[in-house]
Formats: sequence, C-alpha cells, structure tokens
Amino acid sequence: MKTTQKVAATLLATTFLGASLVPALAQTTVADSKPVAEKRMAHSGQGKYSKRGHRGMKRAFERYDANKDGVITQDEVNAVIVERFNNIAGEDGVITLEDYRAAWRERSNGRMVRAFQRLDRDGAGAVTIEEFNAASDRMFNRLDRDGNGELTKPVKGESAGAKKGQGKMAKRGGSRHGGRGAERLMEQFDVDKDGKITRAEFDEVRLSLFSGADADGNQAVTLEEFVTVWQDMNSDRIVRGFQKLDADGDLKITQEEYSERTSDFVKQHDRNRDGVVTKADKKRGKHHGKRSEHRMKKHGEKAAVKKPLQPVQPIQPDQKG
Repeated sequence: MKTTQKVAATLLATTFLGASLVPALAQTTVADSKPVAEKRMAHSGQGKYSKRGHRGMKRAFERYDANKDGVITQDEVNAVIVERFNNIAGEDGVITLEDYRAAWRERSNGRMVRAFQRLDRDGAGAVTIEEFNAASDRMFNRLDRDGNGELTKPVKGESAGAKKGQGKMAKRGGSRHGGRGAERLMEQFDVDKDGKITRAEFDEVRLSLFSGADADGNQAVTLEEFVTVWQDMNSDRIVRGFQKLDADGDLKITQEEYSERTSDFVKQHDRNRDGVVTKADKKRGKHHGKRSEHRMKKHGEKAAVKKPLQPVQPIQPDQKG
C-alpha cells in the first residue's frame, strides 16, 4: 500500500470519528482475541461499566444461547466457536491470514457502509472534496481547543487545552487511545517536524490525501473506492488479530488455537458458581481475574473485613439513672 493511501485512510477515519483519532472502527467477533461481548461481560455490574456489561451480556446470550432457554453452557459456547471456525477456515481445515482477512471484510461491511454514509452528507453516493474538507475542518476545529490555528501534541498528565496559547489537541475523555492517535496525526501532518501542525500544513496534506483516495481523479470518493481505503485503514488491526490467535506463529490458525480463548468462558463469567451462565450472573459481584487483582494492587484497595458482632451486655440495675 502506498504511503499516501495509508495516510488518506487514517484521515478518512478521523473525519467521521471526530476527536477520538483512533481508527478503531471495525471491532468484530470474526476471530478476535476475545469477542467484544465477552470483554464487556467482564464488567457487568461494576459501577460505571454496568451499562456496557449489560450490553455485553445481551450479545453473549444472542450468540451462545442456542436453544434460547436463558442458560449458556460451555458445550453451547464450544459448538458456536467450532461452527464459526468452520465458516472461516479453508479447505485445508485451518485459517490463513487471507481467510481471516476475507471473513473480517464480510463482517465489517455494515460498519464500513455507515462510515461512508457519515461522510456522504448529501446522500449522493460519493464523498466530494467539499464534503471531505468540511468533515476534516470540523475535526481540526474540535482538536484546536484554544482556536489559535495550531495543533500540538498533548503533554502527558495535562488536560487538553489546559493552558491557553498552547493549542493542545483534545483527548477524548483523557483516553489513552487519544494519545496514540495524536502521535499518528503529528507524524502525518507536521510537515516541517517542528512539533506543531499549522492550518497551512493541514490544508496542504489533506489535499494530497484526498487525491490518494480518489482513484479515478473525479474529485469524489465512491463507496467502491472507499472499500479499499477501509481495508487499508484496518490492515494492521487485522494482522494483529490474526497473530493473537496464531499461538505457534506458523501462519495458520487451527481449531484448537481458535477455541482456546473461549474454552473457559463459563468459568470466567459464572459468578454464582452454578456451572452455567444465566442472567443472574450479571448482577453486581466480585470480578475474578488478573485485571481486577491488578487494579486492587495499583490503587491499594483492600477487601472489607467484617468484624464479628459483639454480644450486647444487659444494663445492670446499679447502672440505671
């Protein structure tokens, strides 16, 4: 892939993602290290994660509760994973990178179309250069918190735009992803490498980016052209997902490797320890896992120790009054 095409893909991603700056647009359950729904279930009932956990629980039941009896067994999970593997694997009975890539493209098609539609503001079936410029202008203005016409990389530990006159790039909610996205944007748009992106640099680079995405040079990017941009934009994500599952690094994913990540699904999410996962397991409870232990160590959290109740001593007659 040409450098201009790769950079164009990134900008096209950021224009419809706003200030997040992260091309995390196509998380799918095709063969990820752990499906999104399962990750969200881990936070079910845990304070601010409760809503996300509820959605994850709902999706997990849609995916694994085959007989719709409100109970997920490990056998049901295993059966779904095997079926999913067989749908992706080639005739040789393994998943190659190309098999994985093809399945990813199919499952992310809906997200890709919605992403394109967000750029195609007038619904004409093509993103014109005017629409592209308008979207990227909104992105620049959102990042330029102090409005000085320049973007600089946020300082670690300092909130975006905390000091006027520094033009810090906005970081969505302080997200760590925002930091990586800011670095990528600086690499691509800071033409003279002076640590800041001026409006002139931004305008210069984005024109070349649009030209790289506009394969036929008609000043518009069609959905067909956007397919290539979408795939290139997520190429690194696809490779990383494949490598996580390819445990022995032989460039093939076997059924055993594919199933390993969900082999103890019920054990991980069965909070009441009844051997299955039901909606009762979404209730607030202790989250077992390394992440929880790590957070307790990091924040110095200790389990509450309940003191035994002491018997109440009756008041003696000579103590009255």
